[in-house]
Amino acid sequence: MENQEFIKGKIINYNQEKGFGFIATATKGNVFFHKTKLEQGFEPQVQQAVLVQVKTSDKKAGAFDAVFVKMDTTPIVIAKEEKPLIEESPFFEGTVKFYDSEKGFGIAITKEKGDVFFHSSTLEKGFIPTEDDYVLLQVQPSKRYVGKFDATFVKENIILPMAMIFIDNSSKRKEIFEKLNERERIELLRICQEKANEWQLCDIWLDEFPISFTFEMIVSSFVSSNYSYKKIFSKLDAQKRSELLKVCEGKQIEWKLFDIWMLGFDVPKPSLNFVAKVFNQDCISIWPSNIYEGQRKEILNKFNQIENKKF
Repeated sequence: MENQEFIKGKIINYNQEKGFGFIATATKGNVFFHKTKLEQGFEPQVQQAVLVQVKTSDKKAGAFDAVFVKMDTTPIVIAKEEKPLIEESPFFEGTVKFYDSEKGFGIAITKEKGDVFFHSSTLEKGFIPTEDDYVLLQVQPSKRYVGKFDATFVKENIILPMAMIFIDNSSKRKEIFEKLNERERIELLRICQEKANEWQLCDIWLDEFPISFTFEMIVSSFVSSNYSYKKIFSKLDAQKRSELLKVCEGKQIEWKLFDIWMLGFDVPKPSLNFVAKVFNQDCISIWPSNIYEGQRKEILNKFNQIENKKF
């Protein structure tokens, strides 16, 4: 091993099938890595920050290969000299369209300002942009083209890729959230609020993260969701449960109310006809779970105790 020191980098691509990829670094260029060099349990993802130990490549002159790769868990700190040049200027989210490292310029695509030109001199210290990188830009009107904008400061949007993983992967949420400071958590939740769909927001809310989830969204998720309606109902207090059931009247969700009724919650009893329909062998497909004989007896006994009726 020629270099025992770790250097910072970012995964720019990874082929899971073939088990290899490349890491962009500031001092060694693009470093090749194979899955056998990954820290045990580490699952690489594009845009992820990593620490890598390298050696000179045996196959390509001037290139480097990784001998060990692990996730970079270093806290995110912006040093004083790395602060934006214009503190009051707002940041705009963008994606790098291209960056020519030899010529030192590139273009980032933004929603608000269109294609924004940026020069290497405006990049945050240590940041090496690559195609499709998420960035934050401060801009000013272009001096060369009317209606166009040039960047005055460009930095990597490190929270956005984390937020996308946070939205899509519930098993990673706690790990990601614990790594961030208070300011970064606020930014991550802001991005989630903006980019997650209603079901994803519901899932984040059910995982006890401080996301804004309105009562109207709770009703919508309860009615439409086939996997979390019991968790939604369990999380509400008695008043909210009552309000939810009132709003849901006539929405044809009797089988959901039946399921919640079986859990012991105070909800309207299902009709005798509905229970008979659920347990009719010819109509078994309307019930979302596999039903065994013990469940049938339990449910029928519970219903008979209340109604004093038998099938």
